[in-house]
Amino acid sequence: MPLTIARLLQKDLWFDLAFEQFHRSRYHLTGKRAQAAGLMPDLQIRWPTNLADPDGIHNGLLDPLLHGLRELVDVELCSISQRFKHVTTIECICEGKTHQVIVDFWDHPHVNEEAAANAILYFKYQNVGGLNAHNNVVPGGYHPKRMDLYAFLPWLRGVRDRQQDLFEVYGRFGPDFAKDARRKNLSLLRDQGDFRFEGGLARIRYSRYLREIACSKICINLPGNGPLCFRLFDYLAVGACVISTPFFTELPAPLIDRKHIVFCAEDSSDLLELCNYYLNHDDERIAMQKASREYYDENVQPLKWAGYFLSKLQEHLTSS
Repeated sequence: MPLTIARLLQKDLWFDLAFEQFHRSRYHLTGKRAQAAGLMPDLQIRWPTNLADPDGIHNGLLDPLLHGLRELVDVELCSISQRFKHVTTIECICEGKTHQVIVDFWDHPHVNEEAAANAILYFKYQNVGGLNAHNNVVPGGYHPKRMDLYAFLPWLRGVRDRQQDLFEVYGRFGPDFAKDARRKNLSLLRDQGDFRFEGGLARIRYSRYLREIACSKICINLPGNGPLCFRLFDYLAVGACVISTPFFTELPAPLIDRKHIVFCAEDSSDLLELCNYYLNHDDERIAMQKASREYYDENVQPLKWAGYFLSKLQEHLTSS
């Protein structure tokens, strides 16, 4: 959001900026190499400095993976040819041989056939089983969009743990994607009279949106440009009780219904009923908040994501 004069005059923006600066100043990378048990000793990653993203839409998108990999293996930053749109080509070197690895962050479920045919391994974000015939295509996982989250996370989790909620049900979405689904579900949530709903289709600053998540009893997840979007993983990182429309994207570790997340009916016919249920069953709601955070810590945070990446890579290197 541009920092116009009108925006700078708003007190809430001054608080946002102060909050961001304070927590960024306290956040430092460890700089310590973690133990990567069982990895090939000579495995090296070559990471592109020239990502194929001319519009800058995905700038920084893979930074969490890069951060995690640097904690586990040697990573060299270099220029690597990026021939395909919506995918990033990475190289790995093992036993003197160089192999291509593709990370496909496109919001549509189909893979780039040419890229998949030339890669030892192809990580697909929006991976739907049965659509892809290549044996080297695996779920790419998903994650929060911004590294800023990790600077704010200890504070956000502290707020979440205190259970001092400002909002009963929360959901804030952009107006550009899944317009019909978002408008339909937001109308349901706004027009009911059983609980307080906070959100809508207005964008706000990222740090304030995260603080609102931490202060909400229930967070609503709706589709984005693809079945999954970054918002769900912001929710999980903070430790939210998430009620979501169904999606069929495969993740490296499945999200279990009624444990890590609550899936409503495909037509959202039970969305309000589920919101009311979890608002009135504190123990189940709090247990889900804890489970969603545990899922994130065990499967999504940068070191775990990088560990998954390397384990799948080694699996394919040893079988090829």
